[in-house]
Amino acid sequence: MFQQVNESSNQGERGECFGIRLLRATPENGCLETPRNRETSTANPRDFQAQIITMERLYKGKIARLDEEIKFLRTTNRIQNEVEIHQAISKSLPNIPLPNDTQVSQIAVAQLEREQIDLIRLALHLRNQVKSLSKENAELASKLVECIEISEKSKQQVTSAELARDAALEEAELAKVRFTEALRDHEAKQREVLKKALNQSDTRLEVIKAALLLAEKNAAEASAKIDHLEEKLAEITMKLHKVEEENKVLKGVNAKLEEESKERVAAASLKS
Repeated sequence: MFQQVNESSNQGERGECFGIRLLRATPENGCLETPRNRETSTANPRDFQAQIITMERLYKGKIARLDEEIKFLRTTNRIQNEVEIHQAISKSLPNIPLPNDTQVSQIAVAQLEREQIDLIRLALHLRNQVKSLSKENAELASKLVECIEISEKSKQQVTSAELARDAALEEAELAKVRFTEALRDHEAKQREVLKKALNQSDTRLEVIKAALLLAEKNAAEASAKIDHLEEKLAEITMKLHKVEEENKVLKGVNAKLEEESKERVAAASLKS
């Protein structure tokens, strides 16, 4: 029993007693996290509100567990106070000497005294633990209040965001109606413009057709003239070939006559 009390005392210094771990609101527990250490994002108010609700539930659960532990520690502290009172009463009693043959009783009394000392130490430790838990409980309560305030602010932000979204949707519907009407008016105007353009294009097509017919007629006449001119050119070319041949013949005759005249002149000069 003495060893168990000592082990309980040593565990109490580390935050544990009687097999129950005393919870502390530190980041090592991994359950709680203060809103100041979190980066609150207002990009998505719904997600932020869900995170706030989750943190609020965690804080409430933590506070409930701390209340249970405080009740347990107060009960233990009351028991230790009763032990201290009993010890004080036992000290006030006269010291009756024991016979020498009751060595076992002396050992038991010494062990009980040591256990009483250990219980007193444990009671002091538990008292300090109750104070620290009360302080942590107050801190958690303040953090819970802060969380609730942040939750209310986030709810207001969500409400304002929803109102802004509804207003934006209404404006989008009005803009859609206006755009549809403007599109219809523009289509009607474009149709009128297309009709006028088609009528004008029909008139232009008639003029172009008449011009094409006239151009085809002129082209036919021009092609006929070209054919006639080509025939004349062929005749002239043939005549030119004939003239060239005759010219060649005349050149040959002229050359012969020149030779004959040269010979006659030479012969006449020899005779003279």
